[in-house]
Amino acid sequence: MTELEKLCEQALYEEIQDLGDGKSIVRDVPTGRLLYRKVLTVYNIQVFAFLKDHKSRHVPRVESFREDENTLIVIEELVQGRTLEEILGDDGEPLSFQEKIRILTELCDGLSFLHSAQPPIIHRDLKASNIMLTEDGVVKIIDYDAAKVYISGEKKDTVLMGTHGVAAPEQYGFAASDVRTDIFGLGKLIERMLPDNADAAGIVEKATHMDPQKRYSSAAQIREQILRIREHASSFDTRLEKLVPGFDPRRKKHRLLARALAVVLCAAILLGCALAVWRLGIYPEKRREAIHSWLDAIQTVAENEGDTGGVIDSFLVQFPYEKMSGEEQRLFRDAMEDALAEYTAADERTESFYKVLSDRQVDEQDIETIRQYAETERLLDSGAFESAFSKLSSCRDAGAVDAEEKWENALQRCRKKAVSAEKSFDEKGTLADARRAMEFYELLIRNGGETASADAEESYDRVFRAVLDQADAAGRDGKYEDAEKKYVMLQDFRNTEKTAQIDLEERIKANQYSRAESFVKDENYSSARGIFEELGDYSDSAAQVLKCEYLNAEQYMQNEKYKEAAAAYALCPGYEDADAKLMEARYRHCLEVCEKPDDDAYAWITGLVDAGYPGAQDVKNTMYQWHVVIKNEISLLMGSQQSTHIRGYLYGGLPEASTRIRLETIDNVTGDRSSWTSPEACSRGGYVDASYNVNTFEFSIFEREHTVNAYSDDGKLIGSWTGVFTKEFTM
Repeated sequence: MTELEKLCEQALYEEIQDLGDGKSIVRDVPTGRLLYRKVLTVYNIQVFAFLKDHKSRHVPRVESFREDENTLIVIEELVQGRTLEEILGDDGEPLSFQEKIRILTELCDGLSFLHSAQPPIIHRDLKASNIMLTEDGVVKIIDYDAAKVYISGEKKDTVLMGTHGVAAPEQYGFAASDVRTDIFGLGKLIERMLPDNADAAGIVEKATHMDPQKRYSSAAQIREQILRIREHASSFDTRLEKLVPGFDPRRKKHRLLARALAVVLCAAILLGCALAVWRLGIYPEKRREAIHSWLDAIQTVAENEGDTGGVIDSFLVQFPYEKMSGEEQRLFRDAMEDALAEYTAADERTESFYKVLSDRQVDEQDIETIRQYAETERLLDSGAFESAFSKLSSCRDAGAVDAEEKWENALQRCRKKAVSAEKSFDEKGTLADARRAMEFYELLIRNGGETASADAEESYDRVFRAVLDQADAAGRDGKYEDAEKKYVMLQDFRNTEKTAQIDLEERIKANQYSRAESFVKDENYSSARGIFEELGDYSDSAAQVLKCEYLNAEQYMQNEKYKEAAAAYALCPGYEDADAKLMEARYRHCLEVCEKPDDDAYAWITGLVDAGYPGAQDVKNTMYQWHVVIKNEISLLMGSQQSTHIRGYLYGGLPEASTRIRLETIDNVTGDRSSWTSPEACSRGGYVDASYNVNTFEFSIFEREHTVNAYSDDGKLIGSWTGVFTKEFTM
């Protein structure tokens, strides 16, 4: 289709509603169909070319498109319905499990269609707000502004696009996008739609792996896995969907029916428990079974954030605490601790929980024990083992029931954490894993008893030695910063007899000394000097400081940075020929700036003259003379009025002297002269301004040569400039 044909085609669409941001709803005049029109400034034309020529029920149909300079105008199908973002955010009508599975499988079909293009099309912004469900329930993937075609061999995307939180890591510039970028976005959607499903969690973990190579390679693979989820579904509503034809939790009547059914089932369970209690006298062995069933039910309700207090109350009515055996009371306390661990200490249900126990005559001491152990369990679950051991220690000292058993359980969990961290360290060699392992082993050393402490100490020393060997090897390989990081970390873990004998301070200083030597080798004398200064009296560090200062000064001299060289030589007096080099550096600086002397030059030249340094007196004489540098700064031509601004900068002279400056301008063609004198005396660093004006059409001052001379108070010529004024402004 020619460009003219495209323009004619576009003219057939009548705008119905402007949606802003270059988007609008238009009507196809011949057919009356409503379509969607958008103007894109960031786009990939190959994407829309493919979508126009290939159709899928899961992708909006592209009617036409054309490029207009740096924009793309697209006419496509108007998709009417709601986005998945709107649906998931609607608390009134939750999606059923089966509906979620259907949406996800259709989404996989849509992605498979895009990825089947040659080369594949990558959406790059797959999220709930870019998924539409039409009025007929069809899933459509919309918004291809960020889409691109896959380019084989591309190192990274040229344009970084995507939505924070759902964009794959490679979309932040680490690598090039490919179909696995969309797999990452699909994984994030599955995570949001099926958050409590264990099978879905496995899919999400693989789909959103940091390394694209370890993700699923296609949407079809995920589709197959999603269909398997349906076979393992375990939620109450899902089971009802399978068992009750037409059940839909989005409908209020169905939800009420489901809850009523749940109440009936719970009542049946409670009735069964009550019957079991009634039969206890005849069947004593049934009592244990009934208690275990009740306690399992309590834990299940707690895990699902139900009315735990109500279930406990019913249980204690059937099985009064004071009439339980010692073993039954222990089982009950364990169940209470596990149930409480599901809540935070600040949760209002926690206090109602304890109130039920108190109202049902549970011993106050036992209630406090339950409270302490529940808090300990929370600490252990969160990894706060030190605080957990502290709390358990108080329970042991108070002679709390089961305290020794709880203590041993905490030790076992701590040991498991330590072994896991050490194994990870052995595999990856990361410092964080070594730190965690030693922290856990240290807890075991302090709290594990004689045998356990000895075993933990051996493991602690083993990890310490492994890190120490890593640090030593890093130092030998010239990786001094890595070595120092490991040595410094180990300083926090010298808490056993063997580790305390290792002189880490000596290793750290030796490593720093070697690092400073490497800086000297690389001629980075400033960095080397800084390290040698920190080492203080270690080895010959003090002498090395002087050497670095001297070499640094030599480097400045080679680069003709005499002022910096003088400062460096001054820091190493008496070292080799540093004193002579200091005078040479100062002389060279004074010579370099003699016509524009600075404060250092004034300060140094007197000392050089007094020392009889060759040439110093001549340099001083030059410095003590006035010097003016003349510049033509701004010029203007307005009709016949010609004007230029002249400035004379004053340098040199005696340190505290001043003088008026007279500027004289000479037209080198006619010999005409103009003169200005500064109204006040200027000291070095000051300046005088003058304005040279000529009002004539006969010639241009910007085309003929002029000379500007500067004179001091005594009429001595102290500066001169000859040249053509530069014209900057014309009006």
